[in-house]
Amino acid sequence: MGRFSICHALPPPATNPYVAFYVAFYVTPQKRTLTATREKKDSNFHSTRWFAYGYAMAEKSLQQELGKKKPFESPEKEAMLNIARTSDQFQNRFGKLFREFGLTGSQHNVLRILRGEGRPLRCDEIRQRMIQVVPAMTGLLDRLEKEGFVTRTRCEQDGRVVHVDLTTKAKTVLQKIDGPLTDLYRECLGHLSRAELEQLSSLLEKARQSLRT
Repeated sequence: MGRFSICHALPPPATNPYVAFYVAFYVTPQKRTLTATREKKDSNFHSTRWFAYGYAMAEKSLQQELGKKKPFESPEKEAMLNIARTSDQFQNRFGKLFREFGLTGSQHNVLRILRGEGRPLRCDEIRQRMIQVVPAMTGLLDRLEKEGFVTRTRCEQDGRVVHVDLTTKAKTVLQKIDGPLTDLYRECLGHLSRAELEQLSSLLEKARQSLRT
């Protein structure tokens, strides 16, 4: 009897004792193991770098994201728009986090600078260290002082110089932000390897060189 005839001569799996034994003692346990492993991976989905990497690989190009029919006129324009779009989307995420603590991104930047220095700073020193240019630094400090995050003291030797210092309230809020902020950094860029992150930083620093000349 040929292979085809043997297969058709066997009873259905549900009634075949050999098939039932195989399913019960091999297939089912293997299936349960795979299911458990899959569920474990799914539960760690947002914290697993490999899944994040898979999502990154599936991302659309900027041309597709913008629904642009024609290619960009130059690689410089595409790169610049990529920087702008990425910055905007990241800033929206960070802005949302800072608002939960009653701050803006620029206000948090001021507090972080003061905490890092560990001493009062002049307004012009703070302005020079800001990540984003703030044209109205006085107004920014006014709001921080009103909310009880900083104090300002006029220099006795030179009344034109004002020193800004952190309050206890600001230090407490910064400590509360530190953990969620670190998590957000990883959420935004954790799918990149260390080498890729170093390359990205190097390229962005190199891109800014054109503005210093």
